[in-house]
Amino acid sequence: MAREPVGRQASAMPTPRRERTVERRALVVLVALVAGIGGATAISRATSDVIETRAQVEQSTSLNSPIRAQVYAGRREIEFGQSEAYLRFAARGLGHGRGREEAFALREGAPPPPSITPLGAGQAPAQDDVLAGFLDLLLEP
Repeated sequence: MAREPVGRQASAMPTPRRERTVERRALVVLVALVAGIGGATAISRATSDVIETRAQVEQSTSLNSPIRAQVYAGRREIEFGQSEAYLRFAARGLGHGRGREEAFALREGAPPPPSITPLGAGQAPAQDDVLAGFLDLLLEP
């Protein structure tokens, strides 16, 4: 028969290690809370940057639209100036018309042509003063 060892080791029961579950859980919750706050801060900054960038793009687009319209109008004018119809018109103005056409000009010393008076130039402008008409109607004897 085997004898059991005598001594402190044999008689002492193994003591379970005290687990620090409450402290560990609190630490995990604290780390998760700090990480959540950091993540929310990062997301809010990114969202703010996106909103600001979109506003800048919209402002730039609104500033550029009149410039684009001017560029488009300039391109249309260039195309018109290079068209065959306009070149023929400009050539006629310089005396390079068709075969039977003659350039027209007043002779030297000729009187200037009479001026054209616009329609309705001699008439007084119509008054659309509602208050004056009302007062005239009200105060007539």
